[in-house]
Amino acid sequence: MTSLRSLLDVLFILLLSTIVMLAHAAPIGAVETDLVRVGADGLSPIDAARTRVVLIRGDGFSLDGTDVASLEEIIDQLDPDDVALLVVADRSVAHHEVMDTWSTLRRNDQRVQLGAAPDANESEVTP
Repeated sequence: MTSLRSLLDVLFILLLSTIVMLAHAAPIGAVETDLVRVGADGLSPIDAARTRVVLIRGDGFSLDGTDVASLEEIIDQLDPDDVALLVVADRSVAHHEVMDTWSTLRRNDQRVQLGAAPDANESEVTP
């Protein structure tokens, strides 16, 4: 019985050692990407007549260059055929703010697309 227990202990130690070695053999990390280049094949044309630009700032929104008080006000001003093109004002706007805006607009049956600046080094988009 003692030899079986010792054998199981050794096998368990070998299993843990193997897991530790494999964890260091294939590290997982993030890849630095440029969104415009990643999505280049998936870019779609924009119909200027039906597109409304929604600028997401840290302190609120603007619709086609006009400040609005809330996202609900934007929803009230959009027609069902309009496409809301979401653009962030600068790099301080968090990802979750963009996704919350996207989700809210989609829940209200709006068509939504993400806008991307052509220059990845550009830090701000002016309304």
